[in-house]
Amino acid sequence: EGFNTFFRDGLNLRGCGSRDAAITMVGDSAMLRDNNMTDYSLFGKVYSKPSSPSFLDHGCICSGRTKPTFPIVLQIDAQERLSENTFWAVGVIDYIEQRVNTDTIGADFSTMKEPAEFAIHWADMFTYYFKLPPRSCGRWTR
Repeated sequence: EGFNTFFRDGLNLRGCGSRDAAITMVGDSAMLRDNNMTDYSLFGKVYSKPSSPSFLDHGCICSGRTKPTFPIVLQIDAQERLSENTFWAVGVIDYIEQRVNTDTIGADFSTMKEPAEFAIHWADMFTYYFKLPPRSCGRWTR
C-alpha cells in the first residue's frame, strides 16, 4: 500500500510550526529548481511522543523558548490509521539529479521532470499529503 492508499485524506498537521515547515520545504524546492535539480525525495522518520520532557512537550515546537530545528519536525495529530499523535522528522534527500526524462514513451511515467514542473509537484504535497490546519482572521491578543 502506498501513502495515498494508507492515508486516503492525507495527514492533518498540528497548527503550530506546520506553516513554517511548508514554507521551508517549498523554499528548499525553489532553491533546487534554480540549480536545475529534479527528482529529489522526501525522507521521513516517524516518532511517538517522547516519554521524557523535551521541547516537543510544549504546546508549540516553535515557541519563543525553542530554536528552529533540522531536520524539520512535523506534528501529526492522531487520526484514522494513526492511533496517537506522532512527530515526523523530514528532509530533502537525493537532490543532485539534473537529468530530465525526455523519452517520448516513458516521460509521462517518470518523476524526472523539468525542474520547474517538479518543484510544483513537490509543493503540492502540502495540499494532497500533509494538510495544513484551517486559518481564520480574528482579533489578535497577547
